Amino acid sequence: AALLGQLAAKVTSLERFRTLVDKAMLRISALGYDNIAVQLADGAKGQPEQLFDRIVVNCAYSEIPRFFLDQLTAGGIVIAPVGAASERQKMMKLVKVGSRFEAGPIFEVRMQPFHAGISQAI
Repeated sequence: AALLGQLAAKVTSLERFRTLVDKAMLRISALGYDNIAVQLADGAKGQPEQLFDRIVVNCAYSEIPRFFLDQLTAGGIVIAPVGAASERQKMMKLVKVGSRFEAGPIFEVRMQPFHAGISQAI
């Protein structure tokens, strides 16, 4: 989040583990960032009450969920790994054009699979 905080006016980071939210907020505050929010949330829905210019995903989905498109501004971009957890995935760049995505691969990765839900600790 700190890296993105250097590049963007506002950063919202979703984390499913309470302990990681608490640690991240302490570190972000100690570094003096005031443009980063780390929220305890279930990534299965994203943040339906917000629209984003960019969404960067660091866990793999077997396919891109529709809610990413719904939560992007016009021309918004999603960067996300797509593919099976047991295989190399493709880091994809998806641009919102009207009600659809224009998608293309960027490079191959191996990322942890997406897990729904919220947990208090790792």
